[in-house]
Amino acid sequence: MGAWGAGPFENDDAGDWSYGFDGADEASGHRLLAEALHLGAPDEYVEATAGSVAVAAAAVVSWLHAPDEIPDPPDGESPAAWVRAVGPGPYTELTAAALAALDRVRGDDSELAELWDGDEAWSASLDQIEARLRPGPTTGGG
Repeated sequence: MGAWGAGPFENDDAGDWSYGFDGADEASGHRLLAEALHLGAPDEYVEATAGSVAVAAAAVVSWLHAPDEIPDPPDGESPAAWVRAVGPGPYTELTAAALAALDRVRGDDSELAELWDGDEAWSASLDQIEARLRPGPTTGGG
């Protein structure tokens, strides 16, 4: 696994996957996300490559909830641009798939969970993605 950090786009697999958003329309972007979030049967082992891409996809889905809050990722420019073009939405099915994928990636049958075992930065990164995916209180402001 070529990783240089714990963030969702701080590895080669997610970086390579993110280029699929170059020139993607709304439907093809949704398809990319759905495919990345599908990790096979619940009892299947999740390899690091699939897990890394699923984490990146979950981050992209979380951005769909609040495009104005997209962080400035070093290697997530293509999906960030796609999200800004598509705009916000609840995307209920993608959100449910993203939450399920994060659960699988953190689980016992996950190579990423083994590789990152005990790493607080990786756990915090997944926690941040999950927090953006779950509905929270509405805040006012301006």
